[in-house]
Amino acid sequence: MSRITRDGFFPVVADVGANSGDFTLTMSGVSGMILAVEPSPQNLRELRQNIRINGLENVIVRDVAAHHSHSELSLASTGSNVHVVSGYNGSRVKGEPLDFILDKLEIEHVDVLKVDVQGHEIAVLQGLRKHLKSGAVTLVAIEVHLKRGIRVETIRSMIEVCGYSLILKDDYLFDQPHLYFKRSNLTVSMDVTIGDDRVWDISNRSDLEQSPTLQ
Repeated sequence: MSRITRDGFFPVVADVGANSGDFTLTMSGVSGMILAVEPSPQNLRELRQNIRINGLENVIVRDVAAHHSHSELSLASTGSNVHVVSGYNGSRVKGEPLDFILDKLEIEHVDVLKVDVQGHEIAVLQGLRKHLKSGAVTLVAIEVHLKRGIRVETIRSMIEVCGYSLILKDDYLFDQPHLYFKRSNLTVSMDVTIGDDRVWDISNRSDLEQSPTLQ
């Protein structure tokens, strides 16, 4: 990420799967406002503590799980491994689409969107469809969790069909490649074709069924 963002100022940054706030803290000095989305109660305590200790006044925290719909979800594990699980095991949290969160906060444009959601990538992107199709996000940085059943090709298809180009792939560690997409100059119709529907249709997403996981 530092190779992409080291030069410049970013009015609005969204940190989805903020955890304890590493990315939020890193970007706080070069951002006008940061939206930090994190559902885990333990991580939220650490996130808010880090924001307070560092005296950050440009961070908005949303204690929900980014999701494709308004739903109640279950979280398992702790720390950076917290993820959404099926059924009713684990702590219960509220899920909300990012489209809804951004509209509610009257955020019209996001300069940098970082997504690290422990295998819940597809559901997060489903909930951001409107803003991606309209070009309201400039740069998307997403960590793909291969061990949780998510495929790089699936994420690329979902984002590129919205008018974005892959500008960098960093293989990183632990089978968690980082993909960086930038909005192209192409005009993308808000009318979805049948082909696009197949890419975005949750009911046909076998990888989503295998691992509905998050932050």
